[in-house]
Amino acid sequence: MQLPRWTDMDCTVHCTSTQHASELITAVSKVDSPWQAALFISRCHNFGLVSDDLGRTVLHVASSCCCPLSVVKLLVKHGSSLSAQDTESGWTVLHRALFYGQLAAARLFIAVRSHIVFFRNQD
Repeated sequence: MQLPRWTDMDCTVHCTSTQHASELITAVSKVDSPWQAALFISRCHNFGLVSDDLGRTVLHVASSCCCPLSVVKLLVKHGSSLSAQDTESGWTVLHRALFYGQLAAARLFIAVRSHIVFFRNQD
C-alpha cells in the first residue's frame, strides 16, 4: 500500500482539503492495525476534522467499516469529532456505527460522550 502523496507544507492545522480526506478515508478503510492508521493520519495536520465530498470524516468511515476498534480509539483520542454530521444523510459517527452493526465502536462513542445529541434528519 502506498502512502498518500501531498506536500506537508501545504497542510496546516486548518486544513480543509477534500483530497486529504478522501485519501485518508481510503487508507483507514483498508488498515488492519493501529500503527498503519497512525502512519496515514500523521500525513494530515487536521485529520480529525477534514471531510470528503459527502461530508464523511475519517471517523465516519472507520466506525462503519470493519476497522479495528484500536484504530477507532486512536481517532477519538486524537480529536476526531463525534458530533460531525455527514452531508449525505445527516448521520453522526454513532448513527453509522449502529447502522452498520459496529457495536463496540458505538459503545465507545457513548462512553466518551457524557451527553448524546440526536439529530433529526430534516427532509
